[in-house]
Amino acid sequence: MTTSVFFLQRVNDHLQYLNHINQTLENDRCFEEHTHIDCFKGSSDTECKLGHWLYDEGSAEISVLENQRIKELFDGLFEPHIRFHAISKEAINKRQAGDKKGAQAAIAEMKKISNLLTSHMLELETLLRKEGVV
Repeated sequence: MTTSVFFLQRVNDHLQYLNHINQTLENDRCFEEHTHIDCFKGSSDTECKLGHWLYDEGSAEISVLENQRIKELFDGLFEPHIRFHAISKEAINKRQAGDKKGAQAAIAEMKKISNLLTSHMLELETLLRKEGVV
């Protein structure tokens, strides 16, 4: 069952993810051909805790509710969440190819998506709390 702090934790997870991607992009050693250091390379949308919840427990929890706005918010998390993770890999690939400006543009897009995800998750948490689910 989703708890009241779940959404704040997921917001924090994605802010940390964005921070790790930024640190990787800023570290030239991560992109040197013969360097063998462990740099953050991102993950897919199904590998993070929010992704696990979206595709498993959250889907089951939300499907039994009658509140249409909750269902809309839940369904509206998938596409931006997929894009957030895809763009992080795109940023790394652009940086790997030497396109620092392209990588930074991708980070800017990730920040916009992060803001959208945050607002949706916090609204979802508020509505679920009103429904007595969290």
